[in-house]
Amino acid sequence: MYAGFWRRLGAWLVDLFIFTIICMFFSSGVEFTLQSDSVGFRATPSPIIMLVGWFVYYVYAEASAWQATLGKRLFGIKVTDMQGYRISVLRSLGRNLSFAFSSLIFSIGYLMCLWTKQEQCLHDMVSGCLVVMEDVQPGQEFPPTKSLPFTVFFIILVILFLGLFFAFSWGIRFLTAQVPSIPASFEEAVREGNAKSVSDYLRRGEDPNQKTKWGNPVVFLYKTPQVLDLLLQAGADPNAQDEKGSTILTYAAGKADLEAVDLLLKAGADVKKGKPLFATCNQYFSPDAYQYMKPALIQSARVAQRLIQAGADVNAVLDDLFTLLYYCSYSGNDEVVKVLLQANASSTIPNKHGTPPLIAAVEQGHPYVVAAFVQARAPLDVTDKKGDTALIKAIREGHTEKIVSMLLESGANPNIAGEYGLTALMHAAGRGHTEIVRMLLEAGADPKITDIGGQDALYHAALGRHRDTIDLLEKVRLSTRTQPQDSVDLLRQSYKGRRR
Repeated sequence: MYAGFWRRLGAWLVDLFIFTIICMFFSSGVEFTLQSDSVGFRATPSPIIMLVGWFVYYVYAEASAWQATLGKRLFGIKVTDMQGYRISVLRSLGRNLSFAFSSLIFSIGYLMCLWTKQEQCLHDMVSGCLVVMEDVQPGQEFPPTKSLPFTVFFIILVILFLGLFFAFSWGIRFLTAQVPSIPASFEEAVREGNAKSVSDYLRRGEDPNQKTKWGNPVVFLYKTPQVLDLLLQAGADPNAQDEKGSTILTYAAGKADLEAVDLLLKAGADVKKGKPLFATCNQYFSPDAYQYMKPALIQSARVAQRLIQAGADVNAVLDDLFTLLYYCSYSGNDEVVKVLLQANASSTIPNKHGTPPLIAAVEQGHPYVVAAFVQARAPLDVTDKKGDTALIKAIREGHTEKIVSMLLESGANPNIAGEYGLTALMHAAGRGHTEIVRMLLEAGADPKITDIGGQDALYHAALGRHRDTIDLLEKVRLSTRTQPQDSVDLLRQSYKGRRR
């Protein structure tokens, strides 16, 4: 007698499909006529069409002689009043408006037909209606049905809710993946790298030099070289600058986008404006991450080489702080360092604090950068403002055998005295680096040189109580004429006493 839950659900799905198709059919023609010059195409039903369609398809149909929509007719059910008679248009309108109540609280109102006595949903109860089979006659008795236990209903509710949730989520993902999105604005099209939409917008008169809501030229949003090429061909300024003064060429160089750099240079970008060459070395990384960064370093070096070929100044100074060679040496970008040294960049220009590029690389422990200086036959005995050489810095910073051996094998002078007159041998002896002391002695380090206090390497080894280093220096017959013998003996006796 009564229409069950599944019949009503099936009828609802059919009605939803038919109603959507009808609305889209009518709205598509209207929107196409009014917005035929827009980019893309969206068939969005207008509110008026949806309202008229809803009234005719749902309200009038259920109050008509059919007493049902097409979906209900298909499933053999109809809408009646509590005595089985045809309802009026006003009651039908109230019933359909009452759907809002049934949609509240996870749409429980629609599920009430599972346990109410006459299988009514909430909107049926509000409007005083029944949904019955189409063979039911007016005026007959409508006895109550046996409702489901609340426990069974609750389990069904949970299963149904979860099923609908996952089905809806999967459907959204599927549609999002299958249906290409249409950018809603020129700015969005540039940001997404949608070359076709960008081309369409430009053809319809969009300004390629317009600015975004943040105040930067829209060209800075380019995602692909194809989009950048379209913007440049349409008249975008190749020397456009953002609010910080960086040019689009600087931005492209920072991305290591060689194709984009070539497009900008071809369009007339100024390599001296915004200092794009500095953008090729915009990341600092530890020496341990070198192997992971190698592909990116090689690509940035190609961009740097292209900019240098176009006339970029290899000795330019950034904000009176440092040159690009210093910055790349400090950050560990050996590939760009090679390109700069090949282009005759000066390796002796220090930063604002008096530190040359080679010493910056040694302080940060970048052996590959040191190797680049060695291969380019750059001066290795440059000093910082305190007089320390790269060799001394390598020992002081603890970057010992690899960098020290590289510098010594390449001809670094081990006898240059730095701050306080201390040589590389004195630093190594005072820190107990026995193998480094051995390497320095083999490279010609003079153990007789004294610091400003008149103390030699043996004194510093004894002061640090490094027995192996002391023994090594004694084996090379360290002269004690420049060092008071009683002072050295006193230090050694103190060391041996502590060892006991």
